[in-house]
Amino acid sequence: MIREAGLVGLGGAGFPTYAKLSKPFEHGGTVIINAAECEPILSHNIERIRQKPEQLLRGLRIAMDVVHATKGVIAIKEKHTEAVKALREANKDPDISLTLLEDMYPMGEERAIIREVLGKLLKVTDLPLAADAIVTNAETACRIQEAVDEHKPFIDKDMTVAGKIAGNEQDKLIQVFLDVPLGTKVSAMFEKAGGLGDSYGELIMGGPFTGKRTSPDAPVIKTTGGLIATECFPKGPEKIGVLVCACSACQERMEQIAASLGSEVVGVEKCKQAKEVKGSLKCENPGRCPGQVQKVMALKKAGAQAVLIGNCTDCSNTVMSCAPQLGLPVYHSTDAALRAVNFHLIRKIKNR
Repeated sequence: MIREAGLVGLGGAGFPTYAKLSKPFEHGGTVIINAAECEPILSHNIERIRQKPEQLLRGLRIAMDVVHATKGVIAIKEKHTEAVKALREANKDPDISLTLLEDMYPMGEERAIIREVLGKLLKVTDLPLAADAIVTNAETACRIQEAVDEHKPFIDKDMTVAGKIAGNEQDKLIQVFLDVPLGTKVSAMFEKAGGLGDSYGELIMGGPFTGKRTSPDAPVIKTTGGLIATECFPKGPEKIGVLVCACSACQERMEQIAASLGSEVVGVEKCKQAKEVKGSLKCENPGRCPGQVQKVMALKKAGAQAVLIGNCTDCSNTVMSCAPQLGLPVYHSTDAALRAVNFHLIRKIKNR
């Protein structure tokens, strides 16, 4: 039924859910629900959990039964107090527990979740099965419940619509829409939110860290989690250096942002822990990162007048500890999105 529903992972990767659940555990095993809602601004997963905790718990139990798991864990940030309370009150299953996560990026990365829940740090080439675990997104689990109990195909998607909304009232800057039909135009979703503002920098499909640029005529697809109309881009420096992180925007996306700043990219460096795996970057230990002084110095040597980063909480802190001392202002790939909703920019974060 999960296969026939056409369900895929809804955290962004879009891997077919039936395939992820196709190899039962031989000796126990754990199904972990990723309810971290890792990207800033996005809030639709937490809203569904708050409204329908029983649905998530039922979807998790179905997944556990399919793969013969002996344990189920819901990994959720401690700061989401209402959702945590709702889950605790609704949970009657002794095999299901909660793990509360700290508020840092990228706490929702698959290997970070396993590290926090099971205490095991997997290699960049390992799949969760190496830790006798399966990790699935919170909304995916809810859609599993619909596929099995209601025989419902995967035809709609939860999402967050945010940013430069007409009127700019604070309560309209971030809105959650549940059960949006697949194929709905991006422009139609912004109209539902109140209409696009008179000016914006770009439209992002996804979150501020890992989303991609989209257009008003594009359709909502299975992996659409967010639609963000960003603040207009400021005028950047003439020459900029780019520091690419495995947990955030890829090099191509960073160069796109640099172009929107009106800046020439004169150097590109990768985070010290970013390792290439099958054409993409993976972090050796997500969110627990070393200093980036050598990388920042290399960008300055290449002629950069500022640096553009997309780094995790830890790396952002280390860059901010050295770049300003080297006379390099710091831009972050999430700046335009966060400015559009009046969030603090990601720079040096003292308290997680």
